[in-house]
Amino acid sequence: MIKASFKRDSQNRITDFILTGHADYGEDDELDIVCSAVSVISIGTNNSIEKLVGVEPKVKLDEKNGGYLELHVDYDNSETINHDVALLLENFNLIYKSIVEQYPVFVQYVD
Repeated sequence: MIKASFKRDSQNRITDFILTGHADYGEDDELDIVCSAVSVISIGTNNSIEKLVGVEPKVKLDEKNGGYLELHVDYDNSETINHDVALLLENFNLIYKSIVEQYPVFVQYVD
């Protein structure tokens, strides 16, 4: 099961998300559409923050075993850039919620 946790700052902006686990949706890892969906939105969010906004998030991941991604951002930029970063992270959260609704046995939130 993939589990996600989110941290927010005093202004209710997402500062961190941590993804752990594997969906194990299909019999063949190469056909695991749930894991693929979560991977696409998490990597896409990181890439969008970097390429579109110009902010480099701090990322930790387990490249050997997979199943772990941690992303952190600092809101120490201009108001416009901070807004754009926050918007992209809220978009990630919204899409992740949609995946949880469709595949609750394989994906969930943790506090």
